[in-house]
Amino acid sequence: MKLAVTVRATAPLRRAYRELLGGEWDETTLPKALDLLELLLATGGVALAPVASGVRRAQKPFPLPPDASAILRDFMEALSDGVLPPLPPAGEPPTEPSELSQLAERTRLLLNVQMFFAFQGDVGLLRDAQSLAFHAALDVLLPRLRAEKLDDERALTLHALGAHLALEWQDDPAHRAVLQAALLDHVGNTDGASRHLVHAFRSTTPDAREYLSLAQACWFSMLDRGLHAEAEAFLLDLYRNAPSEALPEVREMMANVRQRPISSQ
Repeated sequence: MKLAVTVRATAPLRRAYRELLGGEWDETTLPKALDLLELLLATGGVALAPVASGVRRAQKPFPLPPDASAILRDFMEALSDGVLPPLPPAGEPPTEPSELSQLAERTRLLLNVQMFFAFQGDVGLLRDAQSLAFHAALDVLLPRLRAEKLDDERALTLHALGAHLALEWQDDPAHRAVLQAALLDHVGNTDGASRHLVHAFRSTTPDAREYLSLAQACWFSMLDRGLHAEAEAFLLDLYRNAPSEALPEVREMMANVRQRPISSQ
């Protein structure tokens, strides 16, 4: 049984999150997000120590939950069947890990604290900060690991991101699908990323604040893949269902896609 932990989102922690969310995205974003997560965990009396990076298991990393939805099943099976690089073999951790390796280990641990604790209280801020760290890991950490040829650390971190999506967001399948799409897009699985974006959009009601931004993401994904006719059909359906205040933006999107030659597919 997991230990129950109650976390409190104090005013300074909420302010720190808002500043991160609205600030410039750079190499300090991930460490700041991890700092925020550690401070939030500390309100529940939790202080985490790093786990040795050398603890590795060469196996299919993602057992499929028996009650998995079709879209989660599709995602988890893709991760287990070679979308991600294989886990490195078991081995001893480096005696003096680099600063970047330590950042990667800290990221993996804080994105998967739900393995060890059952959180209650102000869980929303915890998950929001994890989501921010997830995107920062994709945008900043993983490219740095690749550039410095830290292939084992990169593989472990990619698998940790997949594990986070298996652990969390069961109550918000649209947001989980957005994160799934971001991970699949990062590893070059653009078809899978597009499917999950569309699932996220279909799971979102027209009155939700992220409805139009998700529609735009789906549309851009179709255009990037050369699916101009599909993009136009998607926008026609969007026009029928979008709230009235979003219609000017939808009309502009429709005008844009019609300027592109359908024959380029």
